[in-house]
Amino acid sequence: RILVSLQDFNDLFLISFAERFIQNNNAKVILSDPNRLLKTNMIFSMAVDKINAENTQQLQLHESHTLTSEFLSTFNLVLVSYSGWKDLTRAKQSWLLNTPSVLILKSKRS
Repeated sequence: RILVSLQDFNDLFLISFAERFIQNNNAKVILSDPNRLLKTNMIFSMAVDKINAENTQQLQLHESHTLTSEFLSTFNLVLVSYSGWKDLTRAKQSWLLNTPSVLILKSKRS
């Protein structure tokens, strides 16, 4: 199980990584979307709809702002963008202490 942290509009590229994990490893992916990007941005929602159409039951949405240690313990990997990681560490998010392996990715555009 993989948690993908979507922090802002620049994190769209993370959805393509989620899709690759689903296609190549049959992974279950949870999109953490506390800012509700999927509901407010058509490009985000279209990207997720495309994945759901091709891979039913592989992608889920988590909109809560709180990530508990129990919730995080169910994951093998967390994907986060470099800018998102900077924001999370700057805000000293307590859930970071309980994360499994973290893959920090930087967009080609950044």
